[in-house]
Amino acid sequence: MTVEHHPVVDVGGGQAGLVTGYHLRRRGCGFLILDAGGTVGHAWRSRWDALRLFTPNSYNGLPGLPFPGPRSGLPGKDAVADYLHRYAAHFDLPVRVGARRRRPRRDGDGFLITAGDLRVRAHAVVIAAGAAIRPRVPEFADLLSADTVQLHSADYRNPGQLRDGPLLRRRAGNSGAEIVLDVAPGHRVTLAGRDTGRMPIRPGSLGYRMMSRLLAVDTPFGRRMLRNSGNWSRKGTPLVRITPKDLEQAGVRRTGRVVGVEDGTPVVRRRRADSSPPTSSGAPVSTRSIPG
Repeated sequence: MTVEHHPVVDVGGGQAGLVTGYHLRRRGCGFLILDAGGTVGHAWRSRWDALRLFTPNSYNGLPGLPFPGPRSGLPGKDAVADYLHRYAAHFDLPVRVGARRRRPRRDGDGFLITAGDLRVRAHAVVIAAGAAIRPRVPEFADLLSADTVQLHSADYRNPGQLRDGPLLRRRAGNSGAEIVLDVAPGHRVTLAGRDTGRMPIRPGSLGYRMMSRLLAVDTPFGRRMLRNSGNWSRKGTPLVRITPKDLEQAGVRRTGRVVGVEDGTPVVRRRRADSSPPTSSGAPVSTRSIPG
């Protein structure tokens, strides 16, 4: 098998990988970007149809190429994928797609990366593959009844994938709240998980833009908030775009987190205000969720 040689190999062709390539090119350093998707931006294009960013276009551009559209616009996932594809082409970044990679291993004074039939040797390796690329499925999922349709949020695209009947969405973070609003018009939906709170301002608003400047890493206040971000992650990320009133108006029922399965049916914990014991959800359809 032929071995290619590159000074730097970047594992991951998303935003971080492309920006790394941009700066390496400016410094005249040879490199290769490996991405598992079939095309640049694949990770974005494979998310659910209604997904939109929380950040306005004025913040979404990568170095050297502004994000198109109105500055206050909140683009959808396909617009982001199109932009990343255009970014790689604009700067002629060498991205090798379809490279299902293995963990780099030491090879003398460098590294050897095997990705399918491709073998690459590099002096340095940058890992930019993302922190949540493997869906997490709860251990009790296999205990649900056979007639329960289970769909992970990583595989969810639109309500057309779901059959008629009630739906239970496990975990009540941003992705969970956004998905239940997408399916609520055609289903009786229960959102299970503790309330993580919400941001007091809407994305794209004047207050949002002011807070974005204040919370930047180049301000003392922003750096202090960053140091405390570990406390937020333990409590859960607050809802950014959706409010409890939005969920209420859509007819979404809130309940505590799923604590197990009984007779093939999810068992959920009552919310804090209710001291009653855990109860069966009575929902024959559930969606598995990734953290968030």
